[in-house]
Amino acid sequence: MVKYPIALISIIALFISTTITADMIDDSSLEPWETCALCHGLYGDSARSKFPKLAGQNKDYLAKQIEAFQAGDRTNDNGQMQSMVEGLTNDDIEQIIEWFASQPAPKASSEKPSQKDIDQLAAVSGGKPEQTCGICHQAASAETKINMPASVLQIPFLHAQHAEYLAKQMTDFKTGDRHDTLVHRPLLQPLSSDQITLLAEHFASSER
Repeated sequence: MVKYPIALISIIALFISTTITADMIDDSSLEPWETCALCHGLYGDSARSKFPKLAGQNKDYLAKQIEAFQAGDRTNDNGQMQSMVEGLTNDDIEQIIEWFASQPAPKASSEKPSQKDIDQLAAVSGGKPEQTCGICHQAASAETKINMPASVLQIPFLHAQHAEYLAKQMTDFKTGDRHDTLVHRPLLQPLSSDQITLLAEHFASSER
């Protein structure tokens, strides 16, 4: 596997606009995952919280999200992701998810909430994070995937993800700005912005 210098990747990332679109990139000589790497990092451990970490993520989840963006069922940043994935073939998608899913899981954040804050959050949210969000998301994190239903394999890992990214997604679920499966919104509705941030920080600081 070719290793690119971290410094080079960082320099490239600094010059990439946050409003980048597919027609602004000459990707004729790039592998399918290398185009994604311009924002998400070559090994899926993105440097900016705007872009989620994809390293070691469930293949089924990655495929589901790409398909959702292609179909317009999920949107963000004025169509940025839609424009990036609209021309992908099934073979491209398979290569992309295989690449990122095969990368080592990212390291958890060192900014860990206090146990007191987590206990106070549990009193409002109906249980500790492992008893609420964790019921599904920790099942997705289980090492043994044998005989797991497809619905579980399409659930993302939250552990070691960017806290800011998690907080935004939870807020979007709560407000309805992101399509919900009738699961997230009822869980998040009682939480304030500060409590959502705390929950996001908990998972961001948890090892996968």
